[in-house]
Amino acid sequence: MIIPDGAEGLLVPGMAFAVLLILLITTLAPPQRQPWRAIVAGLSAGLAVGFLVWRIDGVLKAAAADDASVFLYVGSAIDVLALLDFLVFILLISRFKDRRPASRAHALALAAADPASLPHVDVWIATYNEEWAILEKTLIAALALDWPADQLHIYVLDDGRRDWLALRCAEFGVTHVTRADNAHHKAGNHNNALRCTAAPFILSLDADFIVFPQAIRHLIGFFAEADIAIVQSPQAFYNPEPFRNNLLLHRLLPDDLDLFYKVMQPGRDAWNATFYCGTSAMLRRAALIDVGGFATQGDIEDQITSMKLWQHGWRTIFVGEQLSVGLAPESLAALHDQRNRWCRGSLQIMFTPHSPLGRGFTVIQRLLFSQSYWVLGSLIPLYYAVLPGLVWLFGARLFSHVTLGEVIAIPILLVVGIWTALAWLSERTWVPIISPAFQLFMAVELLPTALASLIKPFGKPLFKISPVTAKGRDATRHSIDWVTFLALMAIMLGTIAAMGLAAFGPRGEIVDVNEMLTAMGWTVLDLGICSVALLTCFELPYRRTEERFGIIEPSKIEIAGSVFSGWTENLSLGGALIQLATTVGLETGQNLIVSIGGLPPFPAEIRRVIAENKLAIAFAPLGDSERALLIRRVFLGPEPKPAPISVHGMSILDGVVRRLTRSDF
Repeated sequence: MIIPDGAEGLLVPGMAFAVLLILLITTLAPPQRQPWRAIVAGLSAGLAVGFLVWRIDGVLKAAAADDASVFLYVGSAIDVLALLDFLVFILLISRFKDRRPASRAHALALAAADPASLPHVDVWIATYNEEWAILEKTLIAALALDWPADQLHIYVLDDGRRDWLALRCAEFGVTHVTRADNAHHKAGNHNNALRCTAAPFILSLDADFIVFPQAIRHLIGFFAEADIAIVQSPQAFYNPEPFRNNLLLHRLLPDDLDLFYKVMQPGRDAWNATFYCGTSAMLRRAALIDVGGFATQGDIEDQITSMKLWQHGWRTIFVGEQLSVGLAPESLAALHDQRNRWCRGSLQIMFTPHSPLGRGFTVIQRLLFSQSYWVLGSLIPLYYAVLPGLVWLFGARLFSHVTLGEVIAIPILLVVGIWTALAWLSERTWVPIISPAFQLFMAVELLPTALASLIKPFGKPLFKISPVTAKGRDATRHSIDWVTFLALMAIMLGTIAAMGLAAFGPRGEIVDVNEMLTAMGWTVLDLGICSVALLTCFELPYRRTEERFGIIEPSKIEIAGSVFSGWTENLSLGGALIQLATTVGLETGQNLIVSIGGLPPFPAEIRRVIAENKLAIAFAPLGDSERALLIRRVFLGPEPKPAPISVHGMSILDGVVRRLTRSDF
């Protein structure tokens, strides 16, 4: 027994008081204010500790009375692991370091500096099999970087060794770099680039990341601190990843990686545990040379390289200024490949000299660099998904030697308090029901990868994993994720069948009405999370081949010798939505010339007449120079990309219901 006699009755009121404080603070205070942030994190940690004490106390009492079951021991162990993992996470996000003001100050100072005094910078664009439609955007954006041309050197690191790309690079005046083989994948590609280039600072980009003109000016000033090796900026994406796309929640939900880049990385920075993410970062060549180059021991070069640098006294920091925009995985298969590769690569770190168990790390760094998430983050969602069915099927009780009131109140208080705290601390990048559903969806494929990686971390993986994330035409498809669908369907049907057996069959052991209602409530919540995850398995095609952005520009069209003025409401590389100032009788298929803002006139065709004065137009094929101007306007213009999202629970619920009622699953 670990709860003293007479203290049992204080736990529920104490937890209720903590939940009320969390609700009050999260209603009134901003999440980036450090004192309030630490208090909410501490209160939610207190809820977790209170639950753990209560849980372990019940198990010890059951063991002393010799009536503990295997189910009780296993369930308690998983609860303890889940909440210990949560405590590490809440420690991580209890702090927040915002370097954006310093970043902007550096940019202003550099703007006033003598251009000749600025250092040389290499831009590395790492590519393997990406098509030109993707690389073109990245290359044109790199050429538009606001840095003296004499001090800017752009390299396309082509591990695909493509002759057509070498010709394209020559046309654009950039250097095409290849090597004889693909040893060590991206890490080997980067180490080869270290030997082929010379600038003291490197801007590292993936093939699909469009860098904004001011990026170097916002990042390079931090290297005034001599021990900084890498300055990482956020990754943001201009297209919805498959989870949002398949739920039709493009404009209602944040990207699932927003939690990491908007909350976790600033928290890591505050604890000196930030790591390189492979793109949208600046690197100090001297630091990489000092540690022998990029780490090559695993499938991911980024995090392990940062850990290698930390061990040698070099720092990685995070600047929360969005300075690029990239392409999210465009299919469930591509998403699974990406996360499985991250999972295996992260777990491989534990078997290298750069493991958090190795030399050179602080206690906090060891905690925050532990890779437990990749195992527990997939095991725990699946366990809680099947748990209600096990309870109904076997009549097993999750808790022992506790009162019915505690069984009802304590788990509810725990979930309400933690979910409220997470939503607030994450600035709503973590969303109740939806975020657990995404984690459950990913867990079906991640758990086998995680367990296989622990058994065989190196060599040929036990499950096929692509070395790069497919993009463009290689990624898009319209199908069903059958593995995840069948697993989730089995869980849901099994739960419903077990519930029916408990109610009408011989195994019905839950007889107390309150206990039955409690079990039913948790079952409904579980089935709701499973349903959202299940909906995600049905792949919906993307509406357009090119993403459209809300861009308001004056425009005019010329058709059959007549000119009509209006404005552009949205714009993409493929076309635009034009609102005319007057009503005009136009028809689908008519050819026209369109002038948008400061762009030159483009030939186009009317694809759809939405109203008498609103037209959806498609551009005719454009020349390289015209297309470059259009790319710069679409992706490098002043509009935020992606557009800001305001999360509202009722709107999300309405969106999920509408998705559920669609016939084209």
